[in-house]
Formats: sequence, structure tokens, C-alpha cells
Amino acid sequence: MNQEILKELIRIGELLENIGRSLKKIAVYLNDENKNCSFDNDLELSKIKLDENVELNDAISLLKDEIIDYLEKNKFTITLIPEENTSKFLVNISKYIGEKYDYVKDFLKQIKTSLNTGLPVKMYMEKMGQEKISYICQLASNLHEGAFLENYRYFNSPKFLLTAQPLRKPLVINFINGGWLENYIVYKIETILSACGLKKGKDFDYLKNIKLKLPNGNDFELDVLFKIKDKIFWFEAKTGDYQQYVHKYSEVSKLLKIPSEQAFMVITEISNVVAEAISTLFNMTVCNLTTFETSLKNTLKKLNLVEQE
Repeated sequence: MNQEILKELIRIGELLENIGRSLKKIAVYLNDENKNCSFDNDLELSKIKLDENVELNDAISLLKDEIIDYLEKNKFTITLIPEENTSKFLVNISKYIGEKYDYVKDFLKQIKTSLNTGLPVKMYMEKMGQEKISYICQLASNLHEGAFLENYRYFNSPKFLLTAQPLRKPLVINFINGGWLENYIVYKIETILSACGLKKGKDFDYLKNIKLKLPNGNDFELDVLFKIKDKIFWFEAKTGDYQQYVHKYSEVSKLLKIPSEQAFMVITEISNVVAEAISTLFNMTVCNLTTFETSLKNTLKKLNLVEQE
């Protein structure tokens, strides 16, 4: 039989299996009176909003179901899988912040403070280099265009003053307080995997911000869980103080039965030395924005999930 025809038949078979599995899950929820399941209920336990532009193979990804099954087998009770906002605007802004973080981090801190106090942002930038000023103003302009900032102005020489007022809405607050880093991590992972020839929905997929109960009954939220071929990876993002979370995350990684090399804690501002020390003490791989990509690539190669270069 022609190899191309055989590949196509295999692909169709996988699609039919995925459809069958999805229909089975729908039937279970419809027949479970205790769940009071409704397709109009935004808090539906298993609800994952599907973008109209997502390919069928991705939309009914069996890997998403396998992530859920993995959690349930390890006695985690899922309470909510929220709809994911993957708008192009949010992805692009997250990418920009991640790649220019050293230049724009002071501005992000000012926005965080403003969101907490309600007072406007005022940054005097006379002593900053022109490159840093340029990157900050570009970010501010983009956030203003996206309605994340109610107003924004930059006064050039002799003031060198930037003023802005962030919109105090949940979407803005969540994004500034760490949502951008989660988006950036997902973007980097997908970029790395795609560059290695892996396909989303077939070789890898993920779920974000999974709210659940631990085996001991405590509430918890996982930032990002990836299924890459036959391995589960956990990624936590931290843009601020991380010390209070390290021990708790270490314990959860044990409950998840995920090896330390597959459990990542990405912290925006941590030195390589401190990150290495924490990784040694706890059951996680701790890294910063600079070391994250190399660390993940090394793990993928070690586990033979991608071809060696």
C-alpha cells in the first residue's frame, strides 16, 4: 500500500478515536445528575473553549484528556479548567515582555504598584539609557492601544517623564501579576517543540491554570501542565517573591509523581547560583528567563523526546 495513503488512514483512525473519546466524556457528564452539567455554564468541570480556527486534530486532542486522566489517577480532584484567552494581542505582548524583560521590568513593577494603590504611574527616566526608554515606551504604547492603560504619555527632554494609569480590571491585574509569564513560557515551549518537528495535538499539548483539590483536600492551582509524547511536565511561573512557594511546590511535585527534571519553576529575577542551589534542595528544576530554554532542551534530549543534534 502506498505509504502516503497508509499515513492518511492512520491519521483518520486517530481522529475517530479522539472523537469517540470526546463523545464518551460528554455522555458521562450529561448522565451525571450530581454534576448538573450544562453547556451554558461557564464553570462546567471539563469545559475547554475551542477556537474556531484551531484544527480538528488539535481541538479534540487526546493529550488534553490524558493530562486530566493523569491527575485523576494520582488522586487530584479537578474543580475547574478555565477558558484560555490566547488572543494574538496577549501572546505578542507576553513575548515582548519576556524577550525585553531586563529593560521593561521596572515599568512592570510600577504598574503593579499602581494596580495595588490606585495611584498613577510616574517614571522619571532621565538617567536611563535611550534603548531602555525606547523599549519601555513601546510597551506602554502597546498596552495603551490594547486598553490595558487608561492613559499614557511620555514627556521628552527636559522632563523625561512617563505617566500612565493601568485599568484596574481582572484581566489586566492577572496579566501584569504573572499571566504574561505563563503565556511566554507556553510560547517558548511550543516554539522549541515545533522546531524539533513535534506537532501540537499529536506529539504535545497542554492545559493552563487548572484548579483542583490535592489528595489532602487543600485547594491548589497548577499554572501549566504539558504532555510531551509519553511524559508529563509541570511549569510554574513566578514574577515576585517565590520563597513561600518553593517548599509547597516541592511537595506537590511528589504528589504528582513528576521527576524534578520535569517540574520547572521559572522565576523572573533569580541568579543562576541561587536557582541551582534551590534545585538541589527541592524536587524541582528552578531557572530564570535566561536559562529556561537551555534547561528544557537538555531535559528533552536526555529523555529522548527530541532528536539529538
